[in-house]
Amino acid sequence: MKFWKTAAIPTQSRLRTYLTSAAGLMLGLGMCLELMMSVSTLLIRSFHRSESLLSQRVFDIIAPHWLFVLNSCVGFCGALLIVAGALKLARSLRVSPRSRNWLYVASAFYLAYRSFDILQSYRWLFIQSVFGMLWDLDLYISGLLLVASCLSLLIGLVRALVYADSSNRILENQNIILDYQVRQCHRLEEESRSSEARLSVLLDSISSPIFFLNQEGIILDYNKCFFDLFGAGEETLEQKHLRTVMPAALFEAGRICTEEVMATGESSIFSGVHENRIYESTMYPVRRADGTISHLGVLALDITEKIRSEEELRLLEAAISNAAESIMITNAEGEIEYVNPAFETLTGYTASEARNRNPSFLNKEACSKELHAGLWKVLRQGKIWRGTFCNRRKDGTFFEEKATISPILDEQGTITHYVGVKRDVTRERELERQLLHIQKMEDLGLLAGGIAHNLNNALTIILGRSELALDSLAFDDPARESIDIVMRTANNSSKLIKQILSFAKKNADEAEENILAPLVQEQLKVMRAYLPSNVTIREGIEALDAWALIEANELQQIIVNLLNNANHALQPEGGIIEVTLNRATLEEDTPTFTGNLEPGNYLCLTVSDTGKGIEASQVERVFEPFYSTKEMGQGSGLGLSTVHGSVSRVGGGIKVSSIQGEGTRFEIFWPEIQGHSREVFLTEEDIPEGQGAKVLIVDDLEDMVDLLVLGLQKFGFEVKAFSDCIEALRYVEEHPEEIDIAVLDYVMPQMNGVDLANRIHALRPDLPAVLLTGHKCDLKEMEALKEGFFAVLSKPISTEKLAHVLMRDSGLYESNPLLD
Repeated sequence: MKFWKTAAIPTQSRLRTYLTSAAGLMLGLGMCLELMMSVSTLLIRSFHRSESLLSQRVFDIIAPHWLFVLNSCVGFCGALLIVAGALKLARSLRVSPRSRNWLYVASAFYLAYRSFDILQSYRWLFIQSVFGMLWDLDLYISGLLLVASCLSLLIGLVRALVYADSSNRILENQNIILDYQVRQCHRLEEESRSSEARLSVLLDSISSPIFFLNQEGIILDYNKCFFDLFGAGEETLEQKHLRTVMPAALFEAGRICTEEVMATGESSIFSGVHENRIYESTMYPVRRADGTISHLGVLALDITEKIRSEEELRLLEAAISNAAESIMITNAEGEIEYVNPAFETLTGYTASEARNRNPSFLNKEACSKELHAGLWKVLRQGKIWRGTFCNRRKDGTFFEEKATISPILDEQGTITHYVGVKRDVTRERELERQLLHIQKMEDLGLLAGGIAHNLNNALTIILGRSELALDSLAFDDPARESIDIVMRTANNSSKLIKQILSFAKKNADEAEENILAPLVQEQLKVMRAYLPSNVTIREGIEALDAWALIEANELQQIIVNLLNNANHALQPEGGIIEVTLNRATLEEDTPTFTGNLEPGNYLCLTVSDTGKGIEASQVERVFEPFYSTKEMGQGSGLGLSTVHGSVSRVGGGIKVSSIQGEGTRFEIFWPEIQGHSREVFLTEEDIPEGQGAKVLIVDDLEDMVDLLVLGLQKFGFEVKAFSDCIEALRYVEEHPEEIDIAVLDYVMPQMNGVDLANRIHALRPDLPAVLLTGHKCDLKEMEALKEGFFAVLSKPISTEKLAHVLMRDSGLYESNPLLD
């Protein structure tokens, strides 16, 4: 065996040590004395037998038996030394007790043998002489003692060998066990090294810093990630203090955590920032077998992306919660799992009421089965569905919402949820309908304008020809009455056409200046017949001759809307509506619902009632489109918003005051138009005289051209007329100085009147021009003035009025003394 063989070398060394010890020296000296006694015994006996002279002399000095006694004493001393050395050596060699006992017996027999030998040397055959026995008895006793000593020694030796063999066997078995244990230790050591290597590779492969340190902050071990973060410029970080490799703030956080772990014995967490990355570090205590903490382990996790993801998640949650759109998430079966607050606001259902229900509970009666079938067909294909629902709120009212529903897929492509984003488009749909209505009205306005243009041309011819006919008849001619009826009917038709033209008005620039008092009084007469008998209208119109920029139909619509609202507030008991129109002077900027009004003179229309009033929280919203305090079906919510638009468009303002239980007061302000040019009623003395002024007339209607030529010639004008724009332009090019004033129709087939005027002004920049139009909306008056026209006249117009405008407003007579 390996371990047994390797043990032989130290055994020989130990034997050498025993032989050179005191026991060994005693054994050696005793053996030498025994050998010397044996030799001396032979010599004495040989001297005693020889008859030489030397032996005679020696024996004369000392008797032979004394020499034998002395020799036996030396042998006894040698025996003592041998016995003492053997016993000492036996004790040193850890001889078994039984073997040692036999050694004691052998030593006793051997000493007895040497003692008996001394006695025999002193007196030969002592036993025989004392007891009178045969002489051989002494020899038998001496031999018996020697044999007994040898046998005892032999038995002790055998016992020692047996014990040694048994011990060797036990030792051999123990060596086998020890060898197995050593081999196991080596295997465990190899496995430990392999495990340590694997653990080291594993730790180095982890992308998070890991390190170990003792209680004093000395780094014991670390992985590659930790070294990459903190080991720049260093060969190793082992046995370095943590303070020398970490930033101060991070080290301080770690130090506090270390104290906590050492105090509690439990793991603890601390956080820190390094190189713009956030780390969450967990410190673990590493314990010894007795439970005490030997060192500490730290695992740091980079939680930067986690924090960013959590922040994005919080932002997403906040965005969903605060989104104006309704957001709903359902499972694959269509059961609602989440709704945001906008859903609760829109539908009136709380999240708990909607959860675990199918979204169809909102539109069970309002949407068709075909819509739902098409929706699910698209969604089950994993596609996005877009469409519009008509849903019912919790209070029973309907609303429209535009929805986008998307499937949510897992990693295997299986649909797990659906998310719907919905937007309330009720107002948009209503606005679309209003826009369609407005577009329809605009189309009607364009149609009305075209019709009015043609009718005005016809009425102008009728009125003009009627005037010419009247001039040719005697004062008492019966035909004059018929012609007067024709002219009166034409004028009434002209007023009707003006009402048709109101459809084409779009902004304040197209509004007309009107006297408000007659329009208000006329509309109040209509409303008295319309309102129920339990409502009394009190009228206080003071500004009878005040002018303002307002369309007549818009003013009428304002009165209708305000009085309808007042009537609704008075029912069912009834009450009083007071309407006044006064002048008002504002001394400073006055805030209104349409903005601040600048200081100045205004006309104020006031409508007040004695109804139930409006809540203070609702006053600010009364002008919002579609907002109404009336019950469903009793109002569109557009009345006051229309009033707001009409007033603000012409620079006016609205003030509202209301007291619940007492009534509501609306005040509408329009800027008053000062020094308004009134209609000029011509007398016989005011009949215009053309004085030979040369007028160029261009109109595509030949009948209109003939009428204007006859009418203006009657007032003394020289007229050059054309029904073709190109011919008229050619005439101006050839005779630019032979024209004093131009009268141009606006709508003509080859070019309109503005373009023709521009071409003429290129030849004669100072030439005065008048624009005739059958539809005043075709061109705004301010734009016409910028184009070089000094007047824009609407058809139908009498030739007398046209002549008066040419004489009065063209400035021709002031600039040309020959025409004065």
